[in-house]
Parts: sequence; C-alpha cells; structure tokens
Amino acid sequence: MNKRFMFVVGVMLTILGIAVSLYIMKEGSRIVAPEYTTEINRHLLSLRQDWNEVVTNDSKRIASDQKYDYAILDLDGRLLVYTKDDIAKSLTAATTDYDIIRDIEVDGNIVGRLIVDNKMLEKLNSQNIRLVIAIAITIIVLLIILTAYFFYIYRNVEKAKEKEQTED
Repeated sequence: MNKRFMFVVGVMLTILGIAVSLYIMKEGSRIVAPEYTTEINRHLLSLRQDWNEVVTNDSKRIASDQKYDYAILDLDGRLLVYTKDDIAKSLTAATTDYDIIRDIEVDGNIVGRLIVDNKMLEKLNSQNIRLVIAIAITIIVLLIILTAYFFYIYRNVEKAKEKEQTED
C-alpha cells in the first residue's frame, strides 16, 4: 500500500509538472513583438512627402492615424508631434523603453526621427506575472500533497504504535 501510494503521488506530481510546463510554453509562444515593419515604412514615406508641414509643429499631440503610437523629433531632438502622453519624447527615453527608432530622410538627408512605441516590455511584464502565478500555484499544490502525505505517514505510524501497545 505504501509503495503504491508513493507511486500515485509521483505520477500526480509528474502530470502536474508537465501540465504547468505546457501552460508556460503555450503562454510564452503567444508573445509576438508588435513591429509593424510595413506600416512604419509606409509612414516614413508619407513623412518624407509631408516633412515641411510636420516640421512646423511644436510638441503637438495628434490622434494616431496608424496602428501604433509614435512621436516625431527633428534632428535637434525637438518634439514635433506625438500621439500618446506617456510615449518617449526623446531619444534617450526611447532607448530606455526599447522603442523603435527610425530615421526620417528627405532627399537623402536625415531630417528627423520617428519613435514608435514598443509594447514588448509590457507584454514581457505580464508574462512574468503569469509565470510567477503558475509557479506559486504549483508550489501550493505540492505543499498540499506533501502535507497530506505526511499526515498519512503520521497516521500509519500512530496506528502501528497503538497496535504494538495493544499487543503487549
């Protein structure tokens, strides 16, 4: 009985471990970097054509006409337009936030920078939270199983002591 119980507990723990591992792998495969490469290139082409109009703005918040939020800086680092209040408004902030930074060229000369908000960091943080929750649940389940097993062992040891005392 004792060996069979240990075998069942081992099988249950193995199945639990496999289930948690599959969950973590499945959730990790859902994360896709929102790069929007084609859309960004098209946007850069339109910015080239409209640069003389864009450069007249000064820290102007506009509604995003793209699938992503962005900011546009001139070569001096002056903010021209942005689409979201908490977007990086400088190259330093964009680099810190792992945002996408692309040069805006007009007639072969770099005239400004397009900063595209990269939500990858937010997705990684949410994945880490899910991972911590999965690990915590696994540990709690393991503790419950181990506690039940220790109570089982304790009960059988007590019964054996009682049986030994009654035989004396």
